[in-house]
Amino acid sequence: MYRLPQPISMSVYDAPVCCAAYPGSFPYRRCCACARVRPWHNRDGGLGLAEVLICLAMIALLAAYAMPSYRTQVMRGYRVDAVTALYRAAHYIEQQQLDAAPSDDLVVLPADLAQAPLSGQAIYRLTVAAADADNGGYALEADPLEDGPMRADSACGGFILDASGQRANRLEGGISSERVDACWEGRRQLF
Repeated sequence: MYRLPQPISMSVYDAPVCCAAYPGSFPYRRCCACARVRPWHNRDGGLGLAEVLICLAMIALLAAYAMPSYRTQVMRGYRVDAVTALYRAAHYIEQQQLDAAPSDDLVVLPADLAQAPLSGQAIYRLTVAAADADNGGYALEADPLEDGPMRADSACGGFILDASGQRANRLEGGISSERVDACWEGRRQLF
């Protein structure tokens, strides 16, 4: 007595296209087209050299476009940290001046307010400059550290905020107010 072999664990919908021509044959027998050997069916599943090189070229192309944009966003984030730290320190100084008796002593920033960002590696160091005729009582400066990632920031340099609310940047050529709008922006205007 002839017995049919047990079916493989595939449904009729998984049948190769060539077996669809022989509807009754699919899980039990193969048609002639499935029995022939095709070179792409015998591979071990790995990638060839050409495929690897194409993948590497695509990754290199994406990295070439993405890295400058990433670096720009990181620098912008550091600048926002510096501006935020300046306003936080200005708030601290104003509060100290309100709470204490009036004096000509320079307010010293606490250690946690003397750097930007507040936690982690310091990128900017904050200092308080003495009062003069132009700054309204004090001036705060956020200068990039010599060994930090913003030391070569020629676009914005250091940040200066005085008691009257005037903002400026310390560039290589001196103090400038020309780049204030571009350097001091924290986020884009929504309206």
